[in-house]
Formats: sequence, C-alpha cells, structure tokens
Amino acid sequence: MRRLLGTITFVLGASTAWGQCNDPANYVPRVAEHTPPVRFGYMLHVVAPKTPVAGFQGQFSPDSAAHLEFLQIVVSGAAQRFKENVPMRLPTASEFIADARVRPVCEGVVFEYDDENWDLFAENKAGERARRAGNLYQKFVLNNPDARRDVLHVFVGEGKNGALMATGIACGIGCGTWAAVCTWYQHYLNGRNHWLPAMTLAHEFGHCMGLYHTVGKGTPLNDHCDDTPTYPQNPGCWNGDSCSNNLMDYNADQRALTACQLGRIHYHIAGKQGDFHKVVVPDWCENTAERIVIAENVEWNGDKKLHGGVQILPGATLTVRCTLHLPQGAEILLRPGAKLVVDGGTLTNLCKHTWKGVRLANKKMNFDDHVVFINGGKIENDEKTTSPGPKSK
Repeated sequence: MRRLLGTITFVLGASTAWGQCNDPANYVPRVAEHTPPVRFGYMLHVVAPKTPVAGFQGQFSPDSAAHLEFLQIVVSGAAQRFKENVPMRLPTASEFIADARVRPVCEGVVFEYDDENWDLFAENKAGERARRAGNLYQKFVLNNPDARRDVLHVFVGEGKNGALMATGIACGIGCGTWAAVCTWYQHYLNGRNHWLPAMTLAHEFGHCMGLYHTVGKGTPLNDHCDDTPTYPQNPGCWNGDSCSNNLMDYNADQRALTACQLGRIHYHIAGKQGDFHKVVVPDWCENTAERIVIAENVEWNGDKKLHGGVQILPGATLTVRCTLHLPQGAEILLRPGAKLVVDGGTLTNLCKHTWKGVRLANKKMNFDDHVVFINGGKIENDEKTTSPGPKSK
C-alpha cells in the first residue's frame, strides 16, 4: 500500500516552465546502452516478538540457514522484476522497454526483536502499519548511531491475524527512508511461497521510487501516467487475462512497468524530486571504461551520469541539453563528420574530479566545425588540455 506525504508531482510532459530537464518523460531509458544501470542499497530488518504470542504460528528462528536461503530467494525475485520487465497485459499506449535499468542491492539482513511493533499487518490498517514502521525506524535506525543512513531500511514484520496475507507500505512517494512488509515468515513456514513476498517488496520499491497505484478497487486513480490503464479498462482484479500485471496494481503477476513509470523512476533516481536519490549507490564516480557509441542522431534531454566516455561516429550528432556527468579519465571522442551540440547543457564531472574533455579524432578536424555551444551550453571540470570551448566561470 502507499502513503502519500504531500509530495509534489509532475504530470509527464506537462510543465514546460520547469524545463525539459525537469520533465520525467525525458528520463525514460529507451536505449539501454545510454542509461547505465542504477543500483540502490537497502537493509532488511527482520522483526519478531521476543515474548511468545498466543496464536502466532511457529517458533521464530530467523537466523536458520533455511530461512536465510528463503530471504535470498525473495530478494532475488524482487530485483528480477526490474531487470526483466514484461509487456503490459492490458491495452496500453506504452512502448515496451525490456530493462528498467534499476538494480536493488540488499546490503545485509539484521534480526530485531520488538514486542510492540512486530505485527506489521496491523489488522490491514495502513495508518497503523505506517505508525509501527515509523517506530521501528526510530528505534533501530535513528536511535542507533551505527545504523547506515545511505540505504533504504526495509522492515519485515509478521501479522498476528494476517496469516498468509502479504501487504506493505512505503514512507512516501519518492521517499528513500523506509518501507515495511509483513508475513514473510508465515509464507516460509507454509510451503516457502516466495513469489508473493518478492512482488510485495518490488511494489513498495516502486512507491519509494516515485510510483503511485494505477487503480483503486473499482475507482479510477491518477497515477500521473497516461499509459497505465485505469478503471474501467483496468477492473482492479487479482488474476486472469482481464486483470492487470502492472507492478503498481494489486494483482497476482506484478511484473510490468510502462515507459511513463520508468521515466518517473529515473526522474526520482536523478534527484529531481523526493529524496530517494540518497540511497542510490554513487558508482558513477569510477570509470568502468564503458564507452557509449553514438551512431545516429541522438538527443539527451535529461540529466545523465555515465560510467565511461562517449564516442560519436561519422554522420552522427549528439545533442546534450541537461547535465552530463563523465567520470575521471573519460572523454567525448568525435570521429570525422561527427558533431556534438551542447544546447544549454553542461558537460562536467560531479565527483570533484576532472574528466579528459572533448577530443577530436585527428588534427585535421576543426573544433568549431564539430562542437557547437548554444543557449549557454558549457564545459566544466575538464582537464586543462581540453580543446577550446565555452567554460564556466
């Protein structure tokens, strides 16, 4: 489930006043090679009651090898939903994008005991579930000076009356603080059903990365994406050919994300809204020597953080309109007949390093014939040997 905390949202393609760099539509990872996979870290806090609870099934043994293996399967299943996107089952205007370019990384599992807040099913009341999750965050993170602040904290509680239900809640839309889920141990004890916990975890990740529910129970919702069918085209049912398979619906096959939803995810990851970006692993500071090859005319209208350099081939033009980060040692190499247009954008390094700058493939090429700066476009933080061009002051 979601909890809205008064966050501001942007309708895809609707706010020209904010400029194209602030439009989620320009963050859709249409070309996988042009969007390095983004990793974000999270910690699993498996919470149980220390005092025996009447009616609670099974003796909680969270650190058993079998239970740890079950948790690993759940974690892998949630991550797989972002690595291997599937087409929407219901009619949609969305183009299909096979890889969300998002990689959740579980940084560790810790086992906690709390007699007051362990029941995160909370009679299936969202407000009470959020209150208990907030208490757990206060106790095990804010009150713990050793707890990490650069990861999302996911609390895995149980449900005294939840049985084999699976539900959860996020701290907000685009919020990188905490998420909560429940009844995983009950699923482990009863046949080790891992698919329902995995899709619930992925669903809550979706909220944390800026996604809303697409449909209510017999009620149309505005999720700020026109390519997600809502009621009555989407009846909000659980299973069957007429039911949605979108990750942000309530259904038995939550695996699909639309182009608009992926744009919103990467918009939040880029730090344009919310604070989820604080749990993103800053691996763009290291040069992986991966080079993006531009073989046709390409426009980058959103911020990008690359892990390597760029090569522009003959006859191709790359237009950069927002902030383009290049890691230390990376360069933009132009072949004869290639062109780079910096249209209001900034070529820079965001990690307090320098990058190599723009380089022409041979000495016969004239810089001004191949590199164009317009509308305030500029280069920052490149090495002193960079070819001439507008510099920031």
